[in-house]
Amino acid sequence: MYFQELNNDQRREVVNSQQRFQAFRDAKEAYAAHRGSLTWVVSKGREYLVRSYYDKAGLRRQASLGARSPETEKMKADFEAKRAAAEDRLKNLRDTMERQAAVNRALGLGRVPLIGARIMRALDGFGMLGSGIRILGTNAIYGYEASSGVRLDPGLATTEDIDLLYDARGGLTFVADDDVSESSLLKVLKRVDTSFERAKQTFRAVNRDGYLVDLIKPVQYPPWKKTPDKIGSDPEDLTAVQIEGTRLAAECSRIRGGRDRRKG
Repeated sequence: MYFQELNNDQRREVVNSQQRFQAFRDAKEAYAAHRGSLTWVVSKGREYLVRSYYDKAGLRRQASLGARSPETEKMKADFEAKRAAAEDRLKNLRDTMERQAAVNRALGLGRVPLIGARIMRALDGFGMLGSGIRILGTNAIYGYEASSGVRLDPGLATTEDIDLLYDARGGLTFVADDDVSESSLLKVLKRVDTSFERAKQTFRAVNRDGYLVDLIKPVQYPPWKKTPDKIGSDPEDLTAVQIEGTRLAAECSRIRGGRDRRKG
């Protein structure tokens, strides 16, 4: 047998995990909506309420919301109250997910290797996963396991690398924060493990343990039609290499991503 069906306890906790993780993601989005800060800035002898934030391109922006007045004071107070509530909810749900993770480990549901899982979570946190970046290769098997309610032979997914399919047509939107101020895949990987460096092959990053991250993309068609091969503008970032046989995967995942967005 190459696979084993989940038992009733495992199936129940898979459902619990999915529901709680969705609540966790919703809480992260609510908190992200209140990123940045509202501060008073003095200009020409008057105080103005200024919003500081990073835009989708990772550039720091400032926008004036008006001179100090009862309205802008209330705006600042409401923003800070909502941000505190969102932060508290996110903390509580993070604690819930940690408890759920312990249950999953006890039931043998913790299948994805830690380093691979951390990379996927980081990509998802910066808005890359499913929006121009997809997981290919043996690590994708874990997704099929979760969808099918089975566990496959571990030997089928034993690997020390992860393949990231970059499809520039996917409409990738990088969600920057105060620590990563520009769209850079390598900087995201360094968030996971500071030892990640770009290898001699510029499509690859490697950490001190020899774990490899490859950025690949479909072969250009038609050949003269140029497509981006970097996530952002950082010259030291990974450069995607064209791989035969990935175009169908990119097209299928792009269509699936569009369906998921319409459902949302």
